[in-house]
Amino acid sequence: MRLEAIRYAHSGMPERNLRSLSGIPLIYLYLCAVKDLPMDMYRFILWTLLSVTLSVCGSRAGAATGGGHAKKVKAIWVDANSNRARFETPADVAAYVKRIDRCGFNTIYLDVKPGTGYAFFKSTVLPKAQRNVKGGPEPTWDYVDTWLKAARRYGIDVYATMMTLCFGNTNQRRGVVYEDPRWDGKTQVMMRGNRPDSLVDIRDVTEVDAAMLNPTLPEVQDFVVSYIRELVQNYPGLKGICLDYCRWWDGNYGMGDSTLNRFGHYIGQPVTNRNDIITAEGGMGPLYARWIEFRARAVTQLIGRVRQAVKAVNPQLQLHLWSGTDWEIRYAYGQNWASPQYVPQGPMFTPTYSQTSFAPLIDALIIGAYSEYAWTEEYPGTKWWAVEACMNRYPDYVKGACPVIGSIQAYTDYAMKKGRGLTDACALCLEGSEGLMVFELGHIAERNEWQQIREGMRKNALKKH
Repeated sequence: MRLEAIRYAHSGMPERNLRSLSGIPLIYLYLCAVKDLPMDMYRFILWTLLSVTLSVCGSRAGAATGGGHAKKVKAIWVDANSNRARFETPADVAAYVKRIDRCGFNTIYLDVKPGTGYAFFKSTVLPKAQRNVKGGPEPTWDYVDTWLKAARRYGIDVYATMMTLCFGNTNQRRGVVYEDPRWDGKTQVMMRGNRPDSLVDIRDVTEVDAAMLNPTLPEVQDFVVSYIRELVQNYPGLKGICLDYCRWWDGNYGMGDSTLNRFGHYIGQPVTNRNDIITAEGGMGPLYARWIEFRARAVTQLIGRVRQAVKAVNPQLQLHLWSGTDWEIRYAYGQNWASPQYVPQGPMFTPTYSQTSFAPLIDALIIGAYSEYAWTEEYPGTKWWAVEACMNRYPDYVKGACPVIGSIQAYTDYAMKKGRGLTDACALCLEGSEGLMVFELGHIAERNEWQQIREGMRKNALKKH
């Protein structure tokens, strides 16, 4: 019975906490073992001791792993497709989660729906992804559940990420939008060469990351909301979700008939000439600013619907979103992550553009400071394209409307000499935002960057050369 009480007290406790149990005075465990006390009393005593000890050990661990950074998000992104061969078994997942923990990460952003639209989670809405890259039978173990169980052992939070509007590999012509005819006419369309008679479906463009659906269409929004709702319902252990590619591919897309019909309804007049939006010379036509606002409103509306669906399942679930840096060009992608209080100036913005802000709708913005420069002095005059510059500049736009987490990519050969570029980039994000996200596990593993990142997540890691 005494051993049962101890096992009960330990059950479900993260391993990083169990490693700290040596701080419990053994005399109390001995007394619990010899006294003839009721089981409930054993449990109460043990839990009381564990709580006190872990609070002390937790503060010591914080000092060891980052001090002032201890409570901030320290996240790693795990891509789905590129890591299929890396995670052939649950043991592979467990081994990498252990390494993630040892590095000092406390959060995992787990890609569960890549650009093809195939699901790495159990779904009745999306086709199942092929996970076996070597041929043969598909694995039967649940990908997301395996990650959740492994992460729980170390007290690591897991967010499911998805390429939100992406549903096809254009180079291979493979994926949902190629296999399901209901999406014909519902993908993003551009005007090639600024010619109204030369419309091109993104499914036929190879110079893109994926074929993307049109966010202005209600049936597209319904579809996106349905698979995200299913995801969070099926995996209650998730901390939240993170939207990626929740946007237009670029500033040339949104020229299809279905989009312009809805745009005409939005502005109260029919659109008879696409060059009224983008001129034949590639300039801004008389309808351009309102078209930009219309496209941004569609993206923000989708984000709002996702938030409503996620919070309806569990109000505690977090909604995060990844976006690139340099707010001045994000209008082309339909992403306005600035505060509603930020009123931009310029011919591409309407007086009401600030109302398209989605910052109040998300629980965190992950801003991509993807640059080969860590410090602004390495790229004199840049406003955004150094990690330091980005961390200094985004507050002028967000204005506290949502928490911001700085993110960097691990595959960059940072320009800084002496090998501290990646380390300093990590530290700059932690110093200048609510946390850090490093993209991506495969690059980190192949380049063996664990130690550089670990150093960057330590307190007082910044060091200019």
